[in-house]
This record gives sequence, structure tokens and C-alpha cells, in this order.
Amino acid sequence: MTAVSPARRAKLGLVHSLAAKAGLDDDARRDAMFRLTGQRSARDCSDAQLDAIIAELDGAKFHGKQKANNSYTAKTKALWIACWNLGALQAGDDRALDAFVKRQTGKDRLAFVTPGEANAVTEALKSLLGRHGCDVPAGDVGGLIARRNLVRAQWARLGELGAIKALVGLRNDWALDAYARKVCPGAFRGVDDFTAKELDQLARAWATSCARRWYEPRPAQGVAGPPPSSRR
Repeated sequence: MTAVSPARRAKLGLVHSLAAKAGLDDDARRDAMFRLTGQRSARDCSDAQLDAIIAELDGAKFHGKQKANNSYTAKTKALWIACWNLGALQAGDDRALDAFVKRQTGKDRLAFVTPGEANAVTEALKSLLGRHGCDVPAGDVGGLIARRNLVRAQWARLGELGAIKALVGLRNDWALDAYARKVCPGAFRGVDDFTAKELDQLARAWATSCARRWYEPRPAQGVAGPPPSSRR
């Protein structure tokens, strides 16, 4: 086995630490790497490819880890992450969230808002989602309908960005379900029957590709959405 140089070992560690800082789980990290390099494992990347991944992760403004401190700010945070997953935000980190909150309420941080102010923020986020094709219906107990609407809106966005290529002309429910099962291989049903956990997993996996509109254009890799998830 070829020995790994200290410099390369440092790059491999940096890829994982930056991905963790950005809030990416293993599948989302692998999807981001595949989009950039065609590789789903950092160990299979050249040094130049590792440099490209590091530059992307270091410069990307992924949603942060600010914790909601009560039920009404938890809803706000969930909608904010949904906006990021759909590509409706240029930056989805805590600083951007607090700036959005301040524009809506005058308060410096989400943690400082009252229930009424939090409601104003959530309504603004619902409107933003609606403008990007994702309806958040009232009375959606558990949020299943909103989650389904989100992944369908992501699917449409992927089509607009040219990320759906393998099934040209088949951007229908059958194609959506087929791609969704690649991300969630344990799901043997269609998106309309996915659990909340599976829908969240799917939304996270497609978030990076949906955010491509905010980054420099890159040559298409010739793939349609995320490839099959490689799980250990």
C-alpha cells in the first residue's frame, strides 16, 4: 500500500472537518464531492481535486448549527433550512439567518424574538418558499406535505439547472421516485409514501446541487442528480 504523505493526510482531514462545519452528513458530503470531481470518496481524489473540494467547502455558506431555543423558533429554523435546501438563499448560515430576522423584526438574533415576531419571520419564509415553487400548507401536522412539496420543488430546480440528464424528458413522478430511491435505497415506495426522515434525507442530499445557482458555473458532469448512495 502506498504511504500517504503528511500533506495529503492533512488535506483529507480538512475535507472532513470543513464538511462537518458546513453541516453536511456523509451522504451530502459525498454528493458535493461527486459533483465537483466525479469521485464519492476523498481517498480516490487527486491532490488537485482535493484542493477544489476544500475551496468549495471553505467558501460555501451552508446552513449553520444555530439551535432553536423553543418550539416557535424551531419552526423558523426548519423553514430556513428548507429555503437553503431549495436554493432560495445565497447564504444559509447563522449570520445570514440573524440578518434576515433583523430585517423582519429589528431583533439582532433569532433567539431574541417573541412568538409574534417569530410568526412574522416564518410567514416571510413561507412566502419565499412559495416564490420558489414550494407551498407550505396550513394545518400540515407533522410537516409531511411541506416536505413532499420541498423535494418536488428541488426536483424542478434540478431540471432547470440541467442536473437531470440521464432520464431526459422523464421529469415525471416515475423519474422522481427512481432518483429518490437512489438517495434512500431502503425506501421501496414513491416519494408520496416516504417518511419524514426519508424526505429530510432526500432534501439534504439535493441541497448542494440546488444551491449551484449561487456559485461559479462548472462543466456538467453528465449525471442526473445524486448517484446511488454508497453506504457502509
